Amino acid sequence: MKLLEAMYRGKVQNLSELNRWDKRYAKLLDQIVEVEERIMKISPEASELLHQYQDLHGKLDSLTAYHEFCTGFRVGAQLMAEMLEDFD
Repeated sequence: MKLLEAMYRGKVQNLSELNRWDKRYAKLLDQIVEVEERIMKISPEASELLHQYQDLHGKLDSLTAYHEFCTGFRVGAQLMAEMLEDFD
């Protein structure tokens, strides 16, 4: 089954359903801030480790976002290729 047909038949997850910018996101972000503040109060060493962790996690998130961005373009290119095949 081609990608376009799979999307039409509901076999491919709708990416718009993965919206993380909702009330749950804000709630989790508040909880993260609270935990970070508690860790920073424990000791200077704990605070430094937290900053290192945040830096590494930020780099990982950046790589992940880039990968997902590229994947989206690959899916779009595959859809365009399939559309062109249907005209032949």
